[in-house]
Amino acid sequence: MTIYLPTLTAHWLTQETRYKVVEAPPAQPQLWRVVHDVEMLDGNWRAGLPEVHRLLPFHHVVLTEEIQWLWREMNPDMTSVKFCKLFGNKLAFTNGSGFPGHANYILGEELDQPDPRFDQARICGGAVVAEKKHDDQYVWIETIDVRKPIPSAEYVMARPWLYYHATLAGDIIRMFPQGEGKPVYVPLLSALSAQAGVDGVKLPRWKLQKWTKPELPDPYTVYI
Repeated sequence: MTIYLPTLTAHWLTQETRYKVVEAPPAQPQLWRVVHDVEMLDGNWRAGLPEVHRLLPFHHVVLTEEIQWLWREMNPDMTSVKFCKLFGNKLAFTNGSGFPGHANYILGEELDQPDPRFDQARICGGAVVAEKKHDDQYVWIETIDVRKPIPSAEYVMARPWLYYHATLAGDIIRMFPQGEGKPVYVPLLSALSAQAGVDGVKLPRWKLQKWTKPELPDPYTVYI
């Protein structure tokens, strides 16, 4: 039996062939896990409270319109009203520097006011961080540097070391209640001034566990 195949002309290739450009998944760097309070020597000293740790050196991060929308898009399951409660003036991330009193681009409120800010650059227990370098005392970590172009939510969520779960301390690690039973994701932001002697942000090694397993740690599990 004779089978006739179509002739592959240059015109056919140009008009009919379609190629999809697929970005390769990011290479996984050396990861470290931020341990929970209950795993440290001080133990469970703030049960039920946000399990936050300040990044070093201490500094604040201004939450511009672009950053607010990045954070919002990372949490699509939350309503906009519920999401904006994460900016409360008495909550873990925006102590005295959130809503009300600052520009809320999500709800279009108080746009004549200054931008809110993370009063301190922070991270939560259970997070994974990517090592840039380390010494005997500290691990310098990769963050979203807000002085540079802000990435998309898709880019951030493909890199678990660029965001963290908002967790509450305790013998049982819990999610932030604003998520109503679903994780609340927070971008890992930094905004250091370009000054001599500053080489990015870091965490003390005693707050970290080097992670060598192929699977990522669960942010709500106590491992130590």
